[in-house]
Amino acid sequence: MLPTNETEPFAPPRETANLLLDIAILQLRCGAHTERVNRNVKRFARALGYEPELFFSFSGVTLTLQNQQHTITLFRRVETHGIKLSVLVGISRLSWRAQEEKLSIDEIREEVYRLKESPAYPFPLIVALVSLACASLARLFGADALVMLTTAVATMAALVTRHTLQQWGFNIFLVIACSAFIAVTVSGMGVHLAIGSVPHLAIATSVLFLVPGAPLINAVIDQINGHILVGVARGIMGTVIAFAIALGMLVALNLQGLGQP
Repeated sequence: MLPTNETEPFAPPRETANLLLDIAILQLRCGAHTERVNRNVKRFARALGYEPELFFSFSGVTLTLQNQQHTITLFRRVETHGIKLSVLVGISRLSWRAQEEKLSIDEIREEVYRLKESPAYPFPLIVALVSLACASLARLFGADALVMLTTAVATMAALVTRHTLQQWGFNIFLVIACSAFIAVTVSGMGVHLAIGSVPHLAIATSVLFLVPGAPLINAVIDQINGHILVGVARGIMGTVIAFAIALGMLVALNLQGLGQP
């Protein structure tokens, strides 16, 4: 149902639509599932006096805003897909504040800008913690200290490779394949040098940080919520990422003579 209040909304329709599309794209870029984006954008729109309709695809969002006086439709592309959960939490909390406290569009825009520009974790810290996580997984599978060290070094090398290739603008699937190749190449050296009691564990665990958990989980959630197109696209993306990991591992194992039993 369209809003029935006779007062003008807090902002012109195009300005409101652009802000709502910014919010939607920001959430998709940070790893939100589609229904979460849908709920949050509708909450913002209704707080500003509009009734929204959204259509999602994997590569973009179409938004139609309407009230008693105005109707406008805009489209915007999603350029990248990543993970930044702090932004998703902040957007959800802000949407409730906008609804309950009747925030103006300027107040909402300022908060969204602050969330968008919030600093990410320092890359050295990410490298250290992800390497520790992969080494800990190796330990859970029975690795000793030397195998854990090999796993951590291989993970570090793969993380630096991925970060560098992303900075250079390479295709994401090529980046994943190259990162898996480097991880297995470094950990495979531990097998040749007989480092630790079960050096093969380093090969399996040093690539686990590349597993596309978020796309696959979001694919299932989108399918359950009826966003079939986006769910299928995310599932395909997760599958191709898994294939890229396997390809990088296969090439590295065969080059080192570890591909055969």
